[in-house]
Amino acid sequence: MYQNTWLLALLVLVISACRREVEPAGRAMYYWRTALSLRPAERALLDSLGVERLYVKYFDVDIDAGGEPLPLAQLEADTALLQDIEIIPAVFITNRTLERCSSDQLDTLAVRMYKKIKELHAPLSRWPITEIQIDCDWTEGTRESYFYLLKKLRAQLVPGNCALSATIRLHQVRYFKKTGIPPVDRGMLMFYNMGDVENWDEPNSILNIKKGEPYLKGASRYPLPLDVALPAFGWGVLYREGRMIRLIYPIDEKALADTSRFSVVGPQRWEVIKSTYLDGNYLYKGDRIRVETAAPGDMRQAAELLQRSLRRDPRTVALYHLDSLLIKRYTHVQLDSSLQIMAPR
Repeated sequence: MYQNTWLLALLVLVISACRREVEPAGRAMYYWRTALSLRPAERALLDSLGVERLYVKYFDVDIDAGGEPLPLAQLEADTALLQDIEIIPAVFITNRTLERCSSDQLDTLAVRMYKKIKELHAPLSRWPITEIQIDCDWTEGTRESYFYLLKKLRAQLVPGNCALSATIRLHQVRYFKKTGIPPVDRGMLMFYNMGDVENWDEPNSILNIKKGEPYLKGASRYPLPLDVALPAFGWGVLYREGRMIRLIYPIDEKALADTSRFSVVGPQRWEVIKSTYLDGNYLYKGDRIRVETAAPGDMRQAAELLQRSLRRDPRTVALYHLDSLLIKRYTHVQLDSSLQIMAPR
């Protein structure tokens, strides 16, 4: 009897330990505008979804006219309505910066970046920086310089106090032995922009599950712990004479219902029948527009696919990105259900 009791107690401990292995997924959103100023409706959405972190782009890194790598497009922030939200600094780096920089320039850049991040963070948040995220779609030609910069930046952080993370694209997960593993603590898998945006016949370049799924084959073997970013945005893709010439963001989809200026030519596709302005863009007669969004059903399907494909690690699940259009396009229930699917089971 005592032996059975002991075995039962041991089993309970084992089961409890297994349950504690994977913590519930943390929730986050991206804020990718130069001016950070939350509207009351945006803050209310964060609170209703239980979002505790904002990944905020602090600046871009690009080459200036003199060939020097510098922080550009720096964040201007209003701290109102940011109480109790953890701010995670994010920095976007262009590939041409990495192509043109010497090792000495990268050494200097790493110091400048960290100094600028601390400078911008100090008045923005009462919390210390717990994570810095670098966004760069590195190539085979820029990998060595990018990884070198990451190492130099990471060396400035206090281990255990501040993590360094990097955005990871789908092809970098699928072919990680070729693309390399960035020297960071965590990766953020950006599960969007997976279709051919330049192709008029593309169903949806933002979220195309059919095209994205093959890239997750073997994703559970990716060496870094992976957080996940799901798309919650839309844009218009403008074509002229058969060529994609720009993205229209934001786009007023209601304006496309004006039959005196636009004609429906297919699902989410319009042709300009009278030269006109749309959201500050001058359109010529004959131009075509494809409107793309991440539909709620597709977001759920993406979350289910990722839940099946990735390791059962504790992770942050983020939505890209917070703005007034997100509130108009999605309901709380739609966003919450996609986030909930990513919670460990």
